[in-house]
Amino acid sequence: MTKITLKTATIFVWSFGVAALIFVLVLTSAAVPFNNITLRNFSQQLFEAPIPGNTVIVERHSTANNFTLRRGNSLDFLAVILVRSEQTKYELQEHFESLDFRRARGVESLNGVEVLPQTNNRLDASLFWRISNEFFSEDINFSQGNYFTVYILDRGYSALFDARGWE
Repeated sequence: MTKITLKTATIFVWSFGVAALIFVLVLTSAAVPFNNITLRNFSQQLFEAPIPGNTVIVERHSTANNFTLRRGNSLDFLAVILVRSEQTKYELQEHFESLDFRRARGVESLNGVEVLPQTNNRLDASLFWRISNEFFSEDINFSQGNYFTVYILDRGYSALFDARGWE
């Protein structure tokens, strides 16, 4: 019969602890790049979408975060373009709704795109409560033209071990 000494047990416990730590670190380090690739692919469909005439893209932004009031493991993907256009909000909405945007993960169609008038460099806090106050460049003079925010948002994915999705 093999006797387990205190030294052997200590070595085993430490080895198990180190292995568990390495496992968690590998999972954590893999989640962020995976979600960044998902965000990039999701955002590209808006960034590369055809835009209507007399419209120019001023800025592009994308982010992954937990934009909902749910606590814990929830990651949302947001892609935003700021456009200056001679089109009306309704014409822009109609144009972008005619395009087929896909969900961040999977092949299903995304349920909607939003177009909002933009009068300053902040996004509507009621929609995106975790985004800092100043989202767009301070150099833009919003009083000189028809600016609109066009965004697609896909909510409720597992954050895995990505800290952006945890409350």
